[in-house]
Amino acid sequence: MFWRKKVPAQATILADEGYKYVSNGSHSSKQHETYIVEVHPDGEPAFRTEVTGWVSWPNLPRVGDTVRVLHTPGTHRIKLDLKGDRRFDGDLLRREQEQANAIRRVELLNGPVGPVPPAGPTPPPVATPVPPGAVPMSAPGSATGPTVCDACGSPMQPGEHFCSRCGHRVA
Repeated sequence: MFWRKKVPAQATILADEGYKYVSNGSHSSKQHETYIVEVHPDGEPAFRTEVTGWVSWPNLPRVGDTVRVLHTPGTHRIKLDLKGDRRFDGDLLRREQEQANAIRRVELLNGPVGPVPPAGPTPPPVATPVPPGAVPMSAPGSATGPTVCDACGSPMQPGEHFCSRCGHRVA
């Protein structure tokens, strides 16, 4: 008989022997990983074997993980069966994330419109600190001693129309 039915079994990963090939697609990255596993088939004694298969990266099985395998009864031949396992099926995880994103998008687009936010109070003007010992600016055109720029607080000479430090127009 050339074909034997494969049956599901549980296997524990004992060692990760590394990968030989990598496939980077537009939606997933996979590695052709080799593991040493201990298989526990129903109705047969447990055994250890090596298995190689394509696994999703970065969701690949690690040492100590229990995974589903397909076992050919009466042999030590197995195949990793990670499809549908949320821990390791990168395509399933991607589809679930796309579905969640689509639902969220519909909720945002079709959700109720909130009330118009109230206009906040106009913030008070920021007072420029006057350096200690400075004399406040006198009225434009007066020649009564030193003055300060009302924008940056720099001292100004009487009669100046622009601050020499910040360029602010005075008057």
